[in-house]
Amino acid sequence: LLYQSERECLDFVVRFAADGFAVDEPVLVAVPGDRLAQLGPALAAARAGSGAELRLIDITDAARNPSRFLATENAFADRHPDQNVRIVSQLVW
Repeated sequence: LLYQSERECLDFVVRFAADGFAVDEPVLVAVPGDRLAQLGPALAAARAGSGAELRLIDITDAARNPSRFLATENAFADRHPDQNVRIVSQLVW
């Protein structure tokens, strides 16, 4: 995803997640903590009325070892074997 402003990025992520929640698809969002703090309330509001899982992860902690984060993504998908899942991640090295 390429974006020209922080607002454009946040709006895209919320729309992407909301589209998933509309069809009860689980959503994992893994971004740096400052962005996670901005997204959290909007994602919770977008999830209202949906039974889909929303998992928020601070990528600065989770991806210190990228292979560990890949295992986290795989485990998330494995918990929902008969569903599409939506994952947003912003790896930071």
